[in-house]
Amino acid sequence: MPVACPTMFRGIKTVTIRLLLTANVVAIIAMLAVGYSDRLQPTLHPTLSVSGLLFPGFIVLNLLFFPLWVFIKPKNVLVPLFGFIISYVPVRTYCPVNMPEDPPEGALKILSYNTWSFHEERDADGNVVASAADYIVECNADIACLQEAWMGNIRTKTIADHYPYVKSCVIDNANSIMVASRYPIVKVERIFYESQINGSAAFFLDIEGDTVVVVNTHFESNVFSLEDRQQISDFVNGRLKKADVEADTRNLLEKLTRAARIRAPQADSVARYIEDHDQYPIILCGDFNTWPNSYTHHRMASLLTDCYVATGLGPGWTFNRNHIDVRIDNIMCSRHWEPFACRVDDDIVASDHFPVTCWLKKKRKEQKNAHFSP
Repeated sequence: MPVACPTMFRGIKTVTIRLLLTANVVAIIAMLAVGYSDRLQPTLHPTLSVSGLLFPGFIVLNLLFFPLWVFIKPKNVLVPLFGFIISYVPVRTYCPVNMPEDPPEGALKILSYNTWSFHEERDADGNVVASAADYIVECNADIACLQEAWMGNIRTKTIADHYPYVKSCVIDNANSIMVASRYPIVKVERIFYESQINGSAAFFLDIEGDTVVVVNTHFESNVFSLEDRQQISDFVNGRLKKADVEADTRNLLEKLTRAARIRAPQADSVARYIEDHDQYPIILCGDFNTWPNSYTHHRMASLLTDCYVATGLGPGWTFNRNHIDVRIDNIMCSRHWEPFACRVDDDIVASDHFPVTCWLKKKRKEQKNAHFSP
């Protein structure tokens, strides 16, 4: 019996290692699959296309295998390491790691901010503790791309007093997008696609004699009600009853897939507009209403440089309500620009979105470009 015990324990250990190794490999395959789900067209594969939301969970799962292998079988740490190597592109898209770099002299400061109709956060005494309009002025960007920003809002005057050029594009009676600029806005073109309350527009700016096209976009919302958001919060915090999980998950999945199917042709429309105007330096800003590993984000990033992925640090979550942590607001640029110091400012809570800022420097070889004549 004393001889059999060590043999039995070695057998158990061997089986355990094999099971853990299998689990690690399965986790890597799943991470790879959902990480590259942004290549799937949502109109053809609606459910699979939203699986990218699970990607951070598989990142964490694969990370947990590192300390596990260190204690059980150190050489197997190469397995999760290999998983991250082959998943480098989606991992970097979700959580880039870049060394901080100060913007050079002459770079333009760009702001993208969903203002929530210039919402103001007030304390119990009714005093304003956070104002979206005040933040925009204090940010002092050269170009501010704003979503859910009405020209008729009383707080718009604060912005108009600070910027010499302010123009908006009304989507419908409930939504509008706006650009505030230090440079003349010579033309505004609506980019048409099917949507009830969301939209995109191109603002042609004259920057020191060159025409720059600033595309401000607000893609289709997931239309989560307050109840839906509360359900997500309850699920994250473990407060959701088991009996409600299936029904609530089905409800949320239906809304996610519906919105993804609508956003896909919207993204295609904006992509075609960008391709048709690629002779101009282009800056794309806006609320994509979708996560980094999504078709919409990938479609835009296939044509432009994602400034946060290129220069940011960490996941950069921009939505700040109900424990829904995701980066849905973006700044992208064409080949004419070099981005610097893109960051999410999570200190301002006036809106349900955090603002995104970035610095763009015109590349020397791209100093001269086509000029638009209105």
